[in-house]
Amino acid sequence: MSFPISPFRVNFNTEILIKSQNDNTDEQDIKLKLTEVLRWLCTPPKISSYRINTLLYSVEEILLQIKEKLKNITNNDVIIELCSYLPDVVIVHNIKVEEVDLDMKALEVIVDVNCAAAVLRGAHVFAPGVMGMQSGIKVDDKVSIYADVGNNCRKGLQKSLDCPKKVFIGNGIAKKTRSDLFAENLKPSGVAVVVHNNISGCLVPCSDTLPTGSCILQNFPSILCSHVLNPQPGECVLDMCAAPGNKTTHIAALMKNKGTLIAIDKTPSKIQRLKENCKVFNANALIYQYDSCKSFDQTKNMDVFENCPPFGKERFDKILLDAPCSALGKRPQFNNNSSEKVIKSYVPLQRKLFQNAVQLLKVNGYLVYSTCTIAQPENECVVAWALNTFDCLELCRANPCLGEAGWPTDGLSADDLRKVQRFGPNSDIDSISQQLEKALADVELVEEHLLVQQAEYFIAKDSIINDPRANELSKLKSLGLTRDVPQSFANKYSLLTYGNLLPPLPERAIDFRLNSNRHLCEPCEPEMGICAPVKIKQPQEAVVSLTKNLRRHVDEQTFFEAAPKQIVFNDYELNVTYTKKIRLRNVTNVTHSITVKHPPKTKYFTITLQTTNRRAAGMCVVYTVTYKTDVYHDIKADKVVFNTFGGKDVVVDLKSTRSSPCLRIFILRTKTVASNPLKFDSLSNEFFDVDRTMALNASIDCGSTLIGDEVLLSIIMKNEGGTGRFFFVTETDWFCNNVEHISDDIELIVGAFRLYPAYFVIKENEFAEVVLSFYPKRYGLSVETVYLLCNNNTYEELDLIGDGIYFEKGSVTFSLKKKDSKPFFLDYQSEYCLHFGKCLACTKHRGFIRVSNNSSLNLSYRWMLRRSENENSKDFKHMTPHWITVKQFASLPPHSATDFDIVLYPETTSSGLYRMVLSLYIENIPEIGLRDHEEFTVLEKSNRDSETRLLDILAGEVELLCEVEKIDVIIEPNPLTVPFRLSDHTDCQQNVIVRSATNFPLRCEWVPHTTNNHVVIKPQRFKLDDVVNCKVFISRTDMEKIDDQFLLYVNDGVQKVHFKVNARVAVPCCALSITAIDFGHVMENFVYYRQFRVENPSRATVAWKISEDIVSLQEQQALCVEPSCNMVPNEGVLGEGESCAVRYTANTREQGEWLSYLKLYTNFVDEKSEKPDFVCGVQYTVCTPTALIHSDTSEFPILCLEDILYVGVPIQCKMCVHNFGNMVLILICGKPTGSSASSFDIRITPSIGIVNVQQNFQIDVRIVPKEMGYFEDVYIPVFILGCEKVKLVKLMCLVADITVAIRLPENYPSIVWPEIVPEIPEVICVGENDTFVPSHDYHHRRLAEERLEGSIEVICESNEHRSIPKSDADPSIVKRRLLETEDGHGLQMLYRAEPKNSVEEQGSWCPEASTDSLERTNPTCVTPTDCSITATSTTLTTEMGRSHSLRSLFEKHFDSELTLQDYLIEFKGVPLKTPVKKTIEIVNMTPGSGDVNAEVANFYPAEHPKDVLKELLAEIGMAKSTAWEDLIAANGIVLKIEQSNNSIGAYERIEIDVWVYANTWGLYLDEILIDISQLTPFCVSVLIEVVGLPVQFPIAQNSICREPTIRLGVVPYFVDSIKRKLKVVNASAVPITVSWHLFVNFDRPKKDFSVMFDMPDSELLQFSEEMLKGEFFLTNQYFGEPNTIHFDVEPLVSNIEPRGYIYVDITANIANFDDTLLDRQIEANLIGVIRTRLQFRYSSNIFVRPIGSQLPLTKVHITLETKCPKLIIDDNIRAIQMTGFATDIVESEFSRTKTIVLTNTSSCSSLVYIETEKPFRICSVKTAQLSVPYLVNCAELLPTECMEVTIECTVASNDVLKMVEGVKASAVGNAATRVCNDNSLVISRALNVYEGGYLRKVIPLEMKIFYPLFKSTPGSINFGHVYIGDTAKSVVTLKNLTCRPMKFEIYKCHKMQEIVVSPESGFIPRVGSGGIRTINVFFTPTEPAPYEEWIAITTTVAYHYVIISVNGDGTYDEKYHVSGLH
Repeated sequence: MSFPISPFRVNFNTEILIKSQNDNTDEQDIKLKLTEVLRWLCTPPKISSYRINTLLYSVEEILLQIKEKLKNITNNDVIIELCSYLPDVVIVHNIKVEEVDLDMKALEVIVDVNCAAAVLRGAHVFAPGVMGMQSGIKVDDKVSIYADVGNNCRKGLQKSLDCPKKVFIGNGIAKKTRSDLFAENLKPSGVAVVVHNNISGCLVPCSDTLPTGSCILQNFPSILCSHVLNPQPGECVLDMCAAPGNKTTHIAALMKNKGTLIAIDKTPSKIQRLKENCKVFNANALIYQYDSCKSFDQTKNMDVFENCPPFGKERFDKILLDAPCSALGKRPQFNNNSSEKVIKSYVPLQRKLFQNAVQLLKVNGYLVYSTCTIAQPENECVVAWALNTFDCLELCRANPCLGEAGWPTDGLSADDLRKVQRFGPNSDIDSISQQLEKALADVELVEEHLLVQQAEYFIAKDSIINDPRANELSKLKSLGLTRDVPQSFANKYSLLTYGNLLPPLPERAIDFRLNSNRHLCEPCEPEMGICAPVKIKQPQEAVVSLTKNLRRHVDEQTFFEAAPKQIVFNDYELNVTYTKKIRLRNVTNVTHSITVKHPPKTKYFTITLQTTNRRAAGMCVVYTVTYKTDVYHDIKADKVVFNTFGGKDVVVDLKSTRSSPCLRIFILRTKTVASNPLKFDSLSNEFFDVDRTMALNASIDCGSTLIGDEVLLSIIMKNEGGTGRFFFVTETDWFCNNVEHISDDIELIVGAFRLYPAYFVIKENEFAEVVLSFYPKRYGLSVETVYLLCNNNTYEELDLIGDGIYFEKGSVTFSLKKKDSKPFFLDYQSEYCLHFGKCLACTKHRGFIRVSNNSSLNLSYRWMLRRSENENSKDFKHMTPHWITVKQFASLPPHSATDFDIVLYPETTSSGLYRMVLSLYIENIPEIGLRDHEEFTVLEKSNRDSETRLLDILAGEVELLCEVEKIDVIIEPNPLTVPFRLSDHTDCQQNVIVRSATNFPLRCEWVPHTTNNHVVIKPQRFKLDDVVNCKVFISRTDMEKIDDQFLLYVNDGVQKVHFKVNARVAVPCCALSITAIDFGHVMENFVYYRQFRVENPSRATVAWKISEDIVSLQEQQALCVEPSCNMVPNEGVLGEGESCAVRYTANTREQGEWLSYLKLYTNFVDEKSEKPDFVCGVQYTVCTPTALIHSDTSEFPILCLEDILYVGVPIQCKMCVHNFGNMVLILICGKPTGSSASSFDIRITPSIGIVNVQQNFQIDVRIVPKEMGYFEDVYIPVFILGCEKVKLVKLMCLVADITVAIRLPENYPSIVWPEIVPEIPEVICVGENDTFVPSHDYHHRRLAEERLEGSIEVICESNEHRSIPKSDADPSIVKRRLLETEDGHGLQMLYRAEPKNSVEEQGSWCPEASTDSLERTNPTCVTPTDCSITATSTTLTTEMGRSHSLRSLFEKHFDSELTLQDYLIEFKGVPLKTPVKKTIEIVNMTPGSGDVNAEVANFYPAEHPKDVLKELLAEIGMAKSTAWEDLIAANGIVLKIEQSNNSIGAYERIEIDVWVYANTWGLYLDEILIDISQLTPFCVSVLIEVVGLPVQFPIAQNSICREPTIRLGVVPYFVDSIKRKLKVVNASAVPITVSWHLFVNFDRPKKDFSVMFDMPDSELLQFSEEMLKGEFFLTNQYFGEPNTIHFDVEPLVSNIEPRGYIYVDITANIANFDDTLLDRQIEANLIGVIRTRLQFRYSSNIFVRPIGSQLPLTKVHITLETKCPKLIIDDNIRAIQMTGFATDIVESEFSRTKTIVLTNTSSCSSLVYIETEKPFRICSVKTAQLSVPYLVNCAELLPTECMEVTIECTVASNDVLKMVEGVKASAVGNAATRVCNDNSLVISRALNVYEGGYLRKVIPLEMKIFYPLFKSTPGSINFGHVYIGDTAKSVVTLKNLTCRPMKFEIYKCHKMQEIVVSPESGFIPRVGSGGIRTINVFFTPTEPAPYEEWIAITTTVAYHYVIISVNGDGTYDEKYHVSGLH
């Protein structure tokens, strides 16, 4: 039943979870800490916490319900408690594992890890989490549950899982079989296994089983977050990552739903769940789906209040950021598959959320950051980053603080770590309780300290006052009479010390905020006093804003600042003067004046000067603003402008506002309608009058009221605006009288309604109450209209509605079965009967009566009881009235049924039949409100104060019947006596039988009757149906007999049965956990102790005591010592089964052998007369240690290293410690000391050790040198416990640095660097006595050989690269490979040694040795004597490649100012905008390592922010990369260094790439500095030649031409000129000037050259006088003849800024071309001469840029061809015809369009012009390149291009009506308009096409309009004689002769009602759709007379109609009578 040790499958990098603080962090400590955390993650919490929703329920109420639910879940005792420090939290502790039945069952169920984690938190096993189930498991089988930790179980496993990673988690009852879980096409759901016990002991009821919205199971740290945030009502709070809403609902509860709470989340599914949770928990929150990373919008105004994201700056008072995280803190976790990449990805997201949260937080606001992970990078590291990034943030102490301190993190101090809370292995709920207890103890200690401090202060003060000498001395110096609080307490609990109270006195003296004498301007002095400290909002942003302001207003400075900057007069009154002041403060350092420049435009504002208008620095000028008005008029925008005479004007805004009255009305009814008034809305009742719904205005409905009754409505009015006067008037007064003369009566009566008061005044935010009374005196609906008037000329029309009704017989009915008309034994008068059946005495029994209120009234009622009346029922008994309880309601709601619970509690001990009658009366019914002719049983009331007689009406009676049975319980045996004596370790169990003599189930509970707690009866509570067997558990007691009494409470104490228990017990005893203690050999004066326990195995409380006898074995005598000296404690009291730890300390004050005896006594044994209960022996020997230390190079404590050490190269050596004593040694190696200790990094492993007796201990010493030189003053201290002196180990060594070979490009030989090495000292110091000996006698000869090898100069003659061995290769092999190449030629090597004495002392080697002999000789064989060895570099004697020409070029241009290094790197002919690379190689020739850093002196890369978007677009080819351009600084060139590695290892080779990139031409000089560790920096000069022109032409890009070419194309002859713009780009980093020259080639005899003269511009170029004379250019190419007649260029001189561009206009003057230049090809050339200003041409030792003739000329080629164009129009275009109908034109404006196409077949463009006359017009002209809008009829038609022309004809209705008469007369006055025979009209026009100013074609245009043409049959209608009252019918047929539907209308001339036409309007279909429409004419005579009528059928066009006559006669002659329509 053990948990896994880690939830991860693989070993994670410790930096993911625990980030080390620095490089010195012990990896072993990190590993142990990580192991503890991972093991803790696999265990479940020890508690479960419920958070109670205090918005809906109380904590105590839910606590009781949780206890009741737990009783049903388990029989074990569960600890449930309220959290003392979180008032809304209930904590349920896990059951102890030993109390849980965890026996593994034969059947098993396998679940996944997620389901297992849920089970350990108290959940059941649900179907989706089941992975496998054994075959044969049935429902209700007991099973064991296992977790598949290793993911080895396949879905649907049928047998037991055989896997070592299977973890048992609990037992349960199966509720599903295999077929229910693993059937095909089945999605299992529901509970699969009901869990009874689990290994965590967590069994809690689900929150779903408790009342909805009452509580939620929530992790304890999650609840704590909201309490730390501490949201208050009325605040504005933001929950940034709110889903699923647990913390959101908690915040709403803490705010009590008062204030603004906004919750946002970006996932739609989570938002839906968040809304549901807020609805369930009644939390008021604004919920938005939005990305919190984008929640801040800096463009929004922070002063505008908006509740929707994104938000403006400083919006919220408090913010909770529960950030998304890796969730590595959720417990338990058995298998976590999260990758390292996923875990690391959360930190950027958390930082982005933090950035948005800081921007949204107000100043002085609070932000709480929380996660559910243990990863340090997501917690402490994010906090450290936030504090470092945002200076405006301050880390506050959390309250309450229940977690442990944070883990050590870089950037967080110890105090910061105490302010954060971390929950981990040391902060579970048990440890939290311990921390609280410790914190309380600390607080008590601090309080005690302060009290003592105060007492000492008073004592010292009193002694000084009483002593005159001390009193005088105290005046001369400052005496510390009091002590400060200890700094540890001050830091831990944020206490104030004396140093925190005020700043130092000098700072207070110079700070004007704390010293009023430093701020004494005249206006501010009377009001200021001491200035309060100013809190600056976000100082960084203030500085940024100030910087922007200074840049924008460079010329205008601010002299004065206004306070305030806006003056507003709120809620003004008429003819009242208001005054406010403006203070204008001089913010400069000199005196300035100010005056009014522009006064206010409004006459109501007046500006007055109060002081002088000239003030010194820091002083104020005061103006007064006066406002007075005689009309209500708000001034929204006015201002006054002050002139500061040379500074920026000061503007102060002026406003006046007055809030209008605004009423919010609440209506309260004095008589309660129902508990929910909205449920019984009288308007929704179908029985009410329909007129109620006819109210048109705002209505006040009084509802239904009985006639004669009165209902009162209280109208509460709140004025949310300004002060207003209101009064009510009736509708008559409103329409008939002048409102100003209506009296202000206090009461208004209108009909059955009364309003009081009718006149009232309400001020702002005040309330007024108006009482509305409705008193109906008649049956039916009453509606009256009144008007509410206000003094601001507004009113509101109100309808008062009320309904008067009767009370009827059927208004109240019962839903019970009626009794027979003559019952034999029941009550005669009552109608209904309610039978309870058999009832148990003293037990509640329930029944219900449903009473229906069928009226629309809210009825008051009361229940009454009376005795039943029937002579035949002698066997019945009468109930007592208090037996019956009826659940009361406020009233009977209208049109509803009310269920009354009838509770019967038969409080009697006798059985029998009982009865009683229950009567229902309806109260306060007016007598006049009863329906006539109906009978009622009433109770009359005496109502003296009311004119109306009120009655109580009997609604019905119900007879109640029951049969009572009494209670009888028997206990066997009683009393219970134990037949044997109880021993000390034995508990007794007996059985008791409880029997019931009744037929009802009984509730029984055992209650102790005495205070003895040794007897327990289980079950304590049980349900008794027939027989129950109870177990009596008897535990031991204090030797006295057990005589306990119990009471058996039956049905909550209705019957109490006594029960006794008797038993006896044995005598207890105690024992020690060990019998002997042997310390062995111990050191003198050291503390050695052992711990044992005193155990009480009995069940009684025992008092114990231990005594000690000590004997010296050497002196053979006993010593008497107090036991309290060596034992703590030596006595105490133990309860039953308890034990106590005792610590025994050996006495090591004297040397020798000692023996001691420990004796244990109890209170049951006499120490003087009897034997002890237990004896323990103790033995030990006291002595001192003996040790010897030496190294692996010496027999003494000396580390003398023979080999040369190199800086940064570690070396390993050993020390040995021998133990020659009889006891174990403990040694500690200290930090190295000495004057040279800082020159080494020494690491000793292990630094602490234990050396056993007669053994040695090896110590590894790792030495890393940091500096060069010879060192001997370094000591390593070794501390040995028990020894008084510290042993020192001395270190002696020689240290040198690395030597490298540098190879430059361009075939340079290799250069050995450095040239000089440190010398070997002549003598060295060795031994403990610091004896100096010659170095050659001490060091080995190999020491000089290696030093000589390090001084080798390597000159490489080969250009091939050689591979360098790895650092771990053999050094001899590396050196040999450096000296040899593949071709066998080898390397030339030069050795030079400078002897100190003479040549003869150096042996056989000398500098004159030949090179050949050196190549064949191994350098390691050279054996130098005592000499000083140096290495030098060889100077090159030959020049490489073209270096001589490039160097001479630089010397020519830079003259004598050129300064070069000894070594050169040359870049010749570098193209513009092309990166060029050369490489420098560096080879390390020593075993040491170092850092290599190369830097550029002049042209280093510029620093620009990285544009990720540009780089991404460049990678995918959508944009051109600008990476190199971004690196260029001001000079147009960049020298970039790229190193393969920043450090060089032993015998390692690295490369340094030197990149050159330039966009500006010229010669450039730079230097590269290579810094190698501590060596002298190596410097090399870089010569760069950049070639190319700075001018670029975008027209030449992607062109196949060799040079930029402008093609003017084919130009028509009629064009005056043609112009093109040429874009010229300056790609360089310097401004340039280009002089332009035009040459034209007319195909004349060509020359071989061209001559050009150019004169520079003196103003722009800043030339010297010699260069201003002009310059002739003789080119080797013929450009043509200079020409300014046919071609122009503008401007002639162009100035182009760096990386800028200009446009040059090139114009071809076609008008100047003669006939010889027509129809031919013409070419021209545009030549440019480039120059720049002096400051950009030359800089000493940096750059030189040639100009003018020194640079090539820039050239642009120009071509054009002249042509004579020709337009060809299609001859097929004959005429354009359009048609229309007059009916369509009359209804709306009519238009028709036609399109024609014109084609230009020539090779040049043509200008086409088109025109016509009305009603035709050119609608649009379109070409391939052009779409011309309306009213434009001209376009240029390119060669072979088509032109689409749209012609539109628009005819107005007036034009049609004017021509209608001509159509009827077949004649029209206009010659262009003709009439056709088909009743149509043709309009003719012409379309004229012009080309080049000439008319080329005329196209006819025709518009044909068709007028209406229809026939009607018959032409007349004669009905003849028609009988009066009969109806005759005739049909008229209309036929449309056109192809367009025709609209018609029918009019009657005489409008006779007897003649009806149907329909009177409509449409006649067109000819193709039938073209016929019928009209019905009806004739119905009303009198005997002839009738004549004319019917006119008209169309929409005038003069187009038909008239039909209608005749008929009316008669009474019945022979004409025809029934029906005829």
